[in-house]
Parts: sequence; structure tokens; C-alpha cells
Amino acid sequence: MIESMLAKNRYVLSLEGLGGLWISIATTLLETKFLVDFISRETPSRTLSPDMLSMLLAYIASVIGLPLVLAWIPGALKELSKMYRAFAERSCLPFRIPKLRTRLSLLGFAIPISSLCVVASIVLSNPLLALAGFVPTLIASLVILAPVVALGEHRRRIDTELPWFAVLLDLSESVGAGIKFLGERIRRTRILPAISKELDAIARDARLRSSSYIDSLMRRADLTPSYRLSRFLRGYASRLRSGSPIVQWLRMWILEEFMRSEFSYRMFSERASIMISQVAIGIYVFVPVVMAALGALSSPLMLIVPVVGTPALIALAYAIRPKTMDCIDRKHIVLPAILCIATSIMLFPLLKGYAVIAGWLLGIVAGIKAYSQVRECSMLRRDSFDILNYVTELRRIGLSIPSALKQISKESKLHKISRRRIEEVLQLHELGVPLTETIRYVRTPSFMFKFVVFSLGIMHESGASDPSVIQRLLETLRRIDVLEESSRKVALLFDALSVATIGIVIWIAKTLAGIVSVTSTYTLAATLQVFPVAPQLSLLIPIALLGYSIVSTILRTGAPIFELRQVAFLAIALLAVVALTLF
Repeated sequence: MIESMLAKNRYVLSLEGLGGLWISIATTLLETKFLVDFISRETPSRTLSPDMLSMLLAYIASVIGLPLVLAWIPGALKELSKMYRAFAERSCLPFRIPKLRTRLSLLGFAIPISSLCVVASIVLSNPLLALAGFVPTLIASLVILAPVVALGEHRRRIDTELPWFAVLLDLSESVGAGIKFLGERIRRTRILPAISKELDAIARDARLRSSSYIDSLMRRADLTPSYRLSRFLRGYASRLRSGSPIVQWLRMWILEEFMRSEFSYRMFSERASIMISQVAIGIYVFVPVVMAALGALSSPLMLIVPVVGTPALIALAYAIRPKTMDCIDRKHIVLPAILCIATSIMLFPLLKGYAVIAGWLLGIVAGIKAYSQVRECSMLRRDSFDILNYVTELRRIGLSIPSALKQISKESKLHKISRRRIEEVLQLHELGVPLTETIRYVRTPSFMFKFVVFSLGIMHESGASDPSVIQRLLETLRRIDVLEESSRKVALLFDALSVATIGIVIWIAKTLAGIVSVTSTYTLAATLQVFPVAPQLSLLIPIALLGYSIVSTILRTGAPIFELRQVAFLAIALLAVVALTLF
């Protein structure tokens, strides 16, 4: 496995692999930058001189060189097909030559258009048109890097889903079902999407090669992009072949995953409390303090840093937070964000700082759907532990799992959302749908609820539902929830930082107001450039509170959404902006 990892790194970095692509992209970027700077500096007559024309023609030839090779040399399609097939086998993605040919055909249109744009930029002395010369290289790079990115994304998802798969396999082995029984149901329901693709490949390999399931497990261990899954499959297959105790080994593996997750969440808490908070303080506190010390609050830097830094801060928080398994619809996240940004930009010339507040308010209204989905996930996560606890007690008195769920659906201690979802599961089961497959039709974003129903379905369909097994599953899930709870506590830090930031900004405004009143008779105010103070600071406050509130939401829920609790932050921002206008 180590040799395969070294080979992959050599492919990514060496000239025989993707190393040449990185050099080509870097060279093209530098050439494009120099061309844009040159056109923005020189006159058209100087640009059209023979010596400069030769250099510009060389630039055009260089930027279309890589796309030209991919688009019109027959061997390029063949080599790309080989690379796509190799990555498709490891990432479990379908590969179609017509789709690859369609992507390459885009280069046939992009190359002449971008070349004409470069020529037009030379004639018209327009540096923006010169950027079109990089488009063919960008398209070619995306075509080449697409399978590499897909493989990396598949590996990340496998590592996220692997602890849950280990818990399910431990449950399946405890009731005597085994991996084939579990794998068939995971493949039908797609409760673990990345693991489902790996199980599809294992089952397909065993069917086509007429080999044993153990041999297919070992063969997939050599191909999977995840080192952790490879170790897991090898260990499980070797114990199946030797007849060693599997349940004890699985519990040791789950314990190892808990230790890994605990370390991961601890590292995340430290990164969030140190790195993200320092970046936020630098954007919203350090910059205005330095600008105030330099007497340059009217500098464009006061607007550029928070406007550009806030999306970067949100992206950083989302990138380092351990990913959740809940399925929040992305369109309910993206559309409110677009509405907030567009409204703020359109209203800024008229309302200044109030434009951000108006856009934020519209984002909260438009994000109600995403907020309701996150709230449902929270309710179902909390009640899932009670459901397992009730099922354990009812199994001890002899009730079957469906009968126990029917009894639980009448329990008033559960939230009404949980009772409604349980009733939907029971209705589908009464119509003949297996209990494990009911999660395909229950429209809930909560992964924990689906996981609990699927686990109970595995025990029910295997014919062995020992209460002690359910109790052990409950303890395992509670331990996972305790680990995730540690990341939610860090969100309180950013709630406190938002209030502190407002205090600092208002203190800066009051201090500068006093300086202006003292120096106004000596005409030093114009020299200090403290005017206009209010527009810059009134824009900084709502942007800072918006950034802090969304980062806090990401740390608690794992999704960058607008919450109803942000109305309190919005009201504070409004009061602070009004207070600034009075100075």
C-alpha cells in the first residue's frame, strides 16, 4: 500500500505524470500576467511594433500549445482515455469516451475565440481581453484534472463513512448476518454513498471473475483510494479466511476509529479557537485599528479587506470542520447566499451599511427552508437515542422491532417531527417495504435517524434482535455524538468575539470623533483623512457580525446557513450602525 501511495505522489509531481501540467499552468499564468501588464502600459503603436508582435505571437502559440495537443492530436484522446479508465476503476465512477470527446471538442471552439480576443486586446489596448488567452489552458487543465479531483473526493467521503460502516458491520456480525447480507442492503439503500460504490465494485468483481467474496475483498483493498479502507478490508478478509474471531477485531477497530475521531475533533477545536479566531480578528479588528493609527480610515482597504476576507473566513471554517452525514439540500444554502450578496451590492450606493443589513435580512427569510432542515436533523439526532433506548426495553418484554416502533410513535416525550417520521416508516413497512429500505422513501435530511432505522432493520431482517446488541449500538452512537458536541461548544467563542468587535469599532469611532473636533480648527482633519469615518465603519460592523454568525453556525451545525438566531445579531448590527451615524 505504501508503494502505491508513493507511486501516486510520483505521478502527481513527476514530469511523466502531472508535473508537466503544473509547469505549463504556472508558465501560462506568468505569461498572461506580463501580457496584461504590458497592454495596460503601452500604446497601440508600440504594441504593434514588429519586435513586440513576435513576442505576442509566441505567447499565443504557448497558451494554445497544450490545448492544441489535446484537441487535435489523435494520440492525446487515447492517453487521456487510459488515464480516465485507471482513475475510474479506483474512484468507482463510470467512464464514457463520448463524454470525454465532448469535453475536448470545447477546446476546438475555445482556441480560435481566445486567440481572436488576444489579438483584439492588442489592437484595442484592452488588458481584460488578454485574459481570454488563458481560457483554453484552463479548460484543458480541468479535463486532465477531473479524474484526479473525483478520486480525492471519493477518498474523503470513504474516510468520513468508514466509522459508520464499521459500526454496521459489527452489528451485522453480532447477529450472525455477515458482510454479504449487510452489503446487499447498503447497496440498495445507498445510506453510505461512497461505501456503496466500493461494495458495488466488490460484488461485481466476485460475479464477473467467479471468485470468492474474500478474494474480491482483497482485490478491492489494492484498488481503493483510501488507505484506511484498504487496511480494514485486508484485516476483515484475512480473519474471514482464517476463521479468527471477527466481532472482537471489529470492536478494536471501532475503538481505534474513536481515538482517531477524538484527535480530529480536538485538533479542529484548537484550530477553530486559534487559527479562525486570529484570522477573524485580523480582518475585523486589526485592519481598522491600523487604519485608524495611520489616519487612513477612508482608504479603500477598509472596504476591500472585510468584503474579500469574510467569504474566505467562512470557507476556511467550513473546510477544517469535520463533515457531517446529514443531507441538507444545497440549493437552500446557495440561493439565500446569492440573494444576500446581490441585494447588498445593489443597495450599497443608496444605503451604505444598511444595505448589508437588508441583504442579511432577506437571506434569513430565504433560508428558512435550510434552517428547518437543520433543526429537524437536530431534533431527530436527539430523539434517535431515546428511540433505541425504548426499543431495547420493549424487546426485553418480547415485542418485535416493528411493534416496538409502533408503540414508540405514541410516546409524547418525543418531538412531533420524530413521531411523524416513525409513522412514515411504519406505513411503508405495512405496505410491504423492508424495514431497511424504508429510509429510501422517508424524506428527512437526518442521517442519524436513517442510520438507526437501518440498523434496526438489519436486526429485524436477520431474525436476531438481541437487546444487548441494541444497547451496545446505543452506547456507540452516544459516544460519536459526544465527540461531535465538542465542536459545537467552540461556536460560543465567535458569539463573544462579535460583541467585542462592535465595542472596538465604536471605540475607534468615538476616539476619532474627539480627534476631529479638536483638530477641526487647525484643518488637520483633511490631513488625517478621517472623513468619511461613518460609511466605512458602518459597513464594517454588519459584515463582521454576518461573518461571525455564519462561522458560529458552521461550527455548530456543519452547514453555512442563515438561522433565525441571527436576527439577534442583525438587530445588534442595526443599533450599532445607528449609533455610529450619531457621531
